Amino acid sequence: MDEQRYEEAITELKRERDREFRSQLVVSFSLFLVFWLVGAAAFSALEGWCVRLPPLALPPLEAFLRSTSSAHSRTTSSLTLAL
Repeated sequence: MDEQRYEEAITELKRERDREFRSQLVVSFSLFLVFWLVGAAAFSALEGWCVRLPPLALPPLEAFLRSTSSAHSRTTSSLTLAL
């Protein structure tokens, strides 16, 4: 009986240790994120910088649609010829 209570106490202590570790991890990550965002906002305001994507980072939608529609028409015509 005492051995069973001892095992339960050890298990509960391990669970408590794990909960404490997770809560410390969440608090640490949250503080890091807040510190980083506040620092980035302050630096951006002081230096006049802002983050923007380059103008040609993504291909235009029309070119993408043309390339997919032409690939689709080639595929369907080759399938038609195969049948």
